Amino acid sequence: MPRIATDAGIAEFRNRLCTVGIELFAETGFDGFTMRQLAGRLGISAMTPYRYFKDKDAIISEMRGRAFQSFADWLEIHLTFPAADYTGLGQVCARYAIKEPSQYRLMFALVQPVSLMSPLHVAQERRVRDIIAAHLRPLTNRNPLNGDPERLNVVFWSVLHGAGALYMAGKLSDREFARALCDAMTLFTGGSAEAVGESVNA
Repeated sequence: MPRIATDAGIAEFRNRLCTVGIELFAETGFDGFTMRQLAGRLGISAMTPYRYFKDKDAIISEMRGRAFQSFADWLEIHLTFPAADYTGLGQVCARYAIKEPSQYRLMFALVQPVSLMSPLHVAQERRVRDIIAAHLRPLTNRNPLNGDPERLNVVFWSVLHGAGALYMAGKLSDREFARALCDAMTLFTGGSAEAVGESVNA
């Protein structure tokens, strides 16, 4: 008789698929990420993943959602609320990217249409932005963006994407990447530049 999949078994397989998928994506990027390669690494047929996900885009979105969830957890643990100064966010984001390059690349190395984003992806990306906005809110009275934490959030989000792309392309060192994020905070909170130092690699 065929084995009947339980909810726990389905969840376990989806977790294993996403874990292996993140590793494969880190090696190949989006263009090199194929269902056949993924199935091969899992030791299953190429059609099996379609029993658990609609298509490749659904798998990528689920993986990205899990990456954003990991990033959000990291931010909640390592950020100070309310923000004590402008450099903390840059340092914390840089430390995560250096520590978890596969997760970071998955979050920021490609753009996925909203229509293809899984509920987990949508919720966890929004969670990251909400955490950053909450962290930045006390600093908004010291920046030129009319005291609007959401506008400051968008600016920093843009810097995070841009600096991250340069970092993943090998154009910035660990220290240069961290400094770029801290300098962004300096610019938009009216502070003066400080050295990042060893705290980035802590």
